[in-house]
Amino acid sequence: MAKELADKAKEAFVDDDFDVAVDLYSKAIDLDPNCAEFFADRAQAYIKLESFTGSFFVLLSSSFTVVDAFWGSGFLYVFGFLLHHS
Repeated sequence: MAKELADKAKEAFVDDDFDVAVDLYSKAIDLDPNCAEFFADRAQAYIKLESFTGSFFVLLSSSFTVVDAFWGSGFLYVFGFLLHHS
């Protein structure tokens, strides 16, 4: 079930419906909290919403595995964006 929600979230992400993507990834995470990919993909959706606090708190509330995925798929992008626009 979690995989199906994540697949729907990816479709929403591709359709630029980032609020729906965040919601679906959050539901997938509730069902499978050990899947680092769901956390990283949700962080990407938060970034697209320019919700940098949302994506940052994913880092603070996650396990080591998720932190690794998060760093690799968006954390540096957030700070690069902030530095570029400051």
